[in-house]
Amino acid sequence: MENSRDIKFRAWHEASKQMYKWDMLTINSDCIETNFDGLFTTDEDDVNKLILMQYTGIKDKNGKEGYHQDIINHTVYGKGVIRWYSNGWAIHLESMYGYEGWMESGILEKSEIIGNIYENPKLVTS
Repeated sequence: MENSRDIKFRAWHEASKQMYKWDMLTINSDCIETNFDGLFTTDEDDVNKLILMQYTGIKDKNGKEGYHQDIINHTVYGKGVIRWYSNGWAIHLESMYGYEGWMESGILEKSEIIGNIYENPKLVTS
């Protein structure tokens, strides 16, 4: 059985506070261009403010693609953040529920993605 998945990325641009789909970005050593919301820059500091997030290959219970740094909500375990851990994806459960630890990524299929740590940082602390 072949174990493959789509390799996809998205990017958070810190300066513009916008999330961009990878297929909308052209990144060179000296500039970033996108046809989405008109981002164009040749400022190296601005280029360095691009934070890449990889697709896990797993979708939530609603079919939404899960990416690194997405926030999930599970009816039993509460909120967690998708993170790369050692050799694979895992859900980091935040200590706000009195427990801090890791759950296998298979829990994502039984959870709902409710945001990400960049666009919705308050979801992690609420």
